[in-house]
Amino acid sequence: MKRLTDMTMCCLGAASPSPAQLQKLFELQLLTGADYIEMPRAYYETLAPVASCDKLILRLASPGEAVFFPEIRRFICRIPEEGQDARVTTEIQINDRREIPLLRRYTALSNVRLTGLDDLILHDYKSTFSEIRKTLSGTVTFCPEDSTSCATALAIEWLLGGGEAVAVSFGGLGGKAALEEVMLALRLHMRYRCNATYEVFPRLLSLLEEICAERFDRRKPIIGRGIFDVESGIHVDGILKKPEMYEPYQPSLVGARRAIVIGKHSGKKAVIAKLLERQLLPEAYDIDKILRAVRQKSLEKAAGLTDAAFFDLAEQFRK
Repeated sequence: MKRLTDMTMCCLGAASPSPAQLQKLFELQLLTGADYIEMPRAYYETLAPVASCDKLILRLASPGEAVFFPEIRRFICRIPEEGQDARVTTEIQINDRREIPLLRRYTALSNVRLTGLDDLILHDYKSTFSEIRKTLSGTVTFCPEDSTSCATALAIEWLLGGGEAVAVSFGGLGGKAALEEVMLALRLHMRYRCNATYEVFPRLLSLLEEICAERFDRRKPIIGRGIFDVESGIHVDGILKKPEMYEPYQPSLVGARRAIVIGKHSGKKAVIAKLLERQLLPEAYDIDKILRAVRQKSLEKAAGLTDAAFFDLAEQFRK
């Protein structure tokens, strides 16, 4: 059994979401299929009463605060206390693999979250994972950080190598592993929750961009708005005939759709496919003249054409 904790709410940085935005964010997070949603105490008190408390992990400043929330079953805190509530997981920061021996101080803890280890991908990480599991006898949740841009890879390797749990954030916010990438990797490598769908991702993406006032990269894996855009003539022809040769999963799985972008690399097949998208008959157009005009326009703009620009241009060459 693998467990994913979504830390997105704890990774919003300086953003100040409104109560309505927080409520919407929580509702969408529940739809992603993550096992637990981690939330700062202040956000919980803003949203209270909260449904689905069984999926909550509440972040506390000290373990003693847990007594104020008898309705919640799981907490996370950085400061361990002797005799602390069994519901509290202790978060331990390990900056790099040289600090692994420090974990011997925590062998008595039954629930540990290990965060940091940014550089682990540069070393024998499989041996280090084994050493961690031998040192800590309880449940270990791994939360790799991303200063070397390898957090997602490390989280996936931890789970594929026998680890039970990871803590991640949507889009990798806050320098964590990306929730959506870990989910899809588990699905493709382990057939993990192979009946799940992820149509909620675009709505979550838009809401987080609104909250954080920042756009995600169009080419970001899984959630980037441009990752299913295709322009090259051969590529368009091939993807229309056999999409599984080019796409590891259907765009609809993550709430996206393929888009044919008309530009300087486009060929006749792409132009015809674009016309058919609007149920226009290709026979009614001079495809060769459209293609020449598209290439000239694209070179002048040093970019592909928008849909509106393409169809305006195509109308000039209707027979």
